Amino acid sequence: MSTLIEIKNLSKHFAVNRKLFGAKKETVKAVDDISFKIEKGETFGLVGESGCGKSTLGRTIIRMLEPTEGQIIYDGTDITNIKGKELKNIHKRMQIIFQDPYSALDPHMTVKEIMSENISMLGKKTEEEQEEIIVSLLNKVGLTASDMYKYPNEFSGGQRQRIGIARALAVNPEFILCDEPISALDVSIQAQVVNLLSDLQNEFGLTYLFIAHDLNMVRHISDKIGVMYLGKMVEIGDSDEVYFNPKHPYTKALLESVPGIEPENILDLDRDIIDGDIPSPLDIPRGCRFHTRCPYATERCKTEQPELYDYKDNHKVACFNCL
Repeated sequence: MSTLIEIKNLSKHFAVNRKLFGAKKETVKAVDDISFKIEKGETFGLVGESGCGKSTLGRTIIRMLEPTEGQIIYDGTDITNIKGKELKNIHKRMQIIFQDPYSALDPHMTVKEIMSENISMLGKKTEEEQEEIIVSLLNKVGLTASDMYKYPNEFSGGQRQRIGIARALAVNPEFILCDEPISALDVSIQAQVVNLLSDLQNEFGLTYLFIAHDLNMVRHISDKIGVMYLGKMVEIGDSDEVYFNPKHPYTKALLESVPGIEPENILDLDRDIIDGDIPSPLDIPRGCRFHTRCPYATERCKTEQPELYDYKDNHKVACFNCL
């Protein structure tokens, strides 16, 4: 495999007012100095609690958000600061499937109109050519030609997400950000959508960044997994390696929180390992960001911030207790 996306020390910070009436602005470090690679044709799964920065990272990578620092290298080209026509051309190659299929589609437009917007990015097409593309894509996601004349409110949540997938495919992308595409769906539908994404990946040679909470589903679809906590990446590795041989206490806690999962070599953790809420990004703890919730934290953890290091081939972890 060759590298499609390389992220180098990427950060995304937001200035916010902590109080009303002109109080001094403070900085939220939603994504803070993250580096990793996504190879062509693979799925990189990204997991972590709500508020850890997963979606912000994904949207910064595809330049929906402007990065604060770092580099985004796409297929060998630095796209960190490109604008205008150059950025538009990159957006043809990078698409997104949104979390909420109910708000992601304009309720006042038919499926044909929604998909035609994306198809127009490929250049001028006759109406007949557009309809041919739309019908082909709808069939590939399990819908019918007649569905192009319907409005979003005429579909179920799962069907709307299929429309979102078809819309993303309309510009023949290479990379798709799947931003929690199954979290708003019924459990009975989630597996169908994940299997559809896998089939489409094999057919079109797509590369995915798949963001989700469900570790079972992430393992099912992903080649590699990255674990985020409070804006930092704390563990990265091959899917089965992270799933069956987790090293960071936070990764272990996430796995233990999923019913029925008993990974090999996982410590006999207390059920309260992940007690408490994730700290506010306005008040990031000094040292290891997880030390306030970690039962193994030492004095060093409270003062020094661990960096990702190679635990073994294709497995990195940011934890002093794993050295």
